[in-house]
This record gives sequence, C-alpha cells and structure tokens, in this order.
Amino acid sequence: MDTTKIVHNKVLEVLKKKDSLGMDINLMEHGLDSLTAIQLIVALEEEMGITFDDEYLLLENFETIEKIVMVIEKIQAFF
Repeated sequence: MDTTKIVHNKVLEVLKKKDSLGMDINLMEHGLDSLTAIQLIVALEEEMGITFDDEYLLLENFETIEKIVMVIEKIQAFF
C-alpha cells in the first residue's frame, strides 16, 4: 500500500470518519487536535516503521493529508 493510502486510512481511523477526505482538506476542521494528532503519529509510526523526529512534531505538519505524506517522505528519504 502506498504512503498516501496508508495516511488517508489512518486519518479516517483516528478521526472516526467514514467518508473520504481530500488531500488538502484542513484536518483541524474535521476534529484533529493535539490529542488526536498524537494518536495519529503513533499509529503511523507503528504502521510504517518510522519515527517522527522532534523537528517534525509540529501541529502544522499534520494540517492536511498532503503535508503528512510530505513529512513521511522526508523521513523515509533518510533510510
């Protein structure tokens, strides 16, 4: 499964959404807050075998699915 699909599925799971969300939809307007962001980070780390370094742990990096995918691609570029 590709990164975008994994992120999309985890976002829907954490936010308890049934309907698809666009890549550029502001997730904070759909229930993402600091607590659900942590839940999403943990879920993505476990699913993808990655670790979000402190420099990426900014809420703004989790505003949209597109931004999350970009951060993950940066992390994966180092492996």
